[in-house]
Amino acid sequence: MGYKYILPGAIVLVGVLSITLLLVAKPKPQAAPQSNIETRIKVRVSPAKEESLRIGVRTFGSVAPKHEIDLIAQVSGQIVTSKPNFVVGGFFNKSEPLIGIDKRDYQVSLLKARARRASALQLLAEEKGRSSQAKHEWRDLGDENANALFLRKPQLAAAQANLDSAQADVMKAELDLERTQITVPFSGQIKEIHADLGQFVSVGDLIATVYDSSSVEVRVPLTEKQAALVELPINTPHVNQPSQNTKFATVTIKGSIAGIKNQWHGTLTRVDPFIDASTRMYNAIVEVENTANTLPLLPGLFVEAEINGKTLNNIMVLPREALYQNEKIFTLDSANKISVRRVEVVHSTDTQAWVRLNGAGLPDNTGLPNNTGLPENIVVMLEKQNITKPGSIVDPVPFVDSKEYAYERNR
Repeated sequence: MGYKYILPGAIVLVGVLSITLLLVAKPKPQAAPQSNIETRIKVRVSPAKEESLRIGVRTFGSVAPKHEIDLIAQVSGQIVTSKPNFVVGGFFNKSEPLIGIDKRDYQVSLLKARARRASALQLLAEEKGRSSQAKHEWRDLGDENANALFLRKPQLAAAQANLDSAQADVMKAELDLERTQITVPFSGQIKEIHADLGQFVSVGDLIATVYDSSSVEVRVPLTEKQAALVELPINTPHVNQPSQNTKFATVTIKGSIAGIKNQWHGTLTRVDPFIDASTRMYNAIVEVENTANTLPLLPGLFVEAEINGKTLNNIMVLPREALYQNEKIFTLDSANKISVRRVEVVHSTDTQAWVRLNGAGLPDNTGLPNNTGLPENIVVMLEKQNITKPGSIVDPVPFVDSKEYAYERNR
């Protein structure tokens, strides 16, 4: 019976001895020797160079006529004549009669006015004769002092006033006769027609709406940042009109008419005298001249406008990822040591940013360098700003522009 317990005990004992032997014979880990070589973080960098350049502004707007007026009847009567081009969309020339109102009544009025003028002339001549005769009679009496009534001066003045009134009636009748012919003081196109051949119109009735087709305007909205990039013609209160030496920003208008893409060139000539209260944006007006060798820029068309910006100095064009917290950049000196600088973002897209170092006079809440110039051979970090510290040294890797970045930089 004793042999039944000896074998399991022997097995347990052998197992314990084996585990003990393994623990004792296990090699102890040795600490690796410390390396004297410092590991530097690799970062992509891009050269930083300040330059003077123009940044174009891209916006959109609608085309509207520069001059648009309503033709209002100034005399009453029936429309008896109408030109074939008096239709919606019809073109007309300056001072061309478009429609005519029955003028027979006004011809009669003119004849009557001329007759009254002739009678007034006769009455004035008679009074002048009577006045002269009275002077001779008074002189024959040997008295040089005569009263105005005896010399018929009041009658003479009344006759002169009667002639002036008759002359005014003639002028009014001639003007009414002239107004039976409806003309426009510029060449253009008809937008709307409200009265046509055979219709009777009264004074003040709307006949048609026309506009000058030789030039149009494009009203484009600009944000505060966009306005800062453009030479806006905002005059001071004592300047009513820009001088001939005023340089206006040139604008390229792009649009499509009947499936045909085209471009027009204009100038930014003025700005609305107020900022839109609902959008807080500026409204700039671009004037475009329609020439005979191009498609006309039609009113109502929605177009794209590219405004040539003003020259900006000390601008750096960088990839967008160079910005840190939207107002800082990490720069490396010749020893690859990191410095942090505050910048002002002048303009940006999805791929790049136009920045300049904040100059004196701008608010400085960060305690960062605020100088206006960059030392030579400075590069800008494009990544890993969160894991690197100012004053540390990194290993720079030159950044190669992507095709998209290179394309946008050369636009």
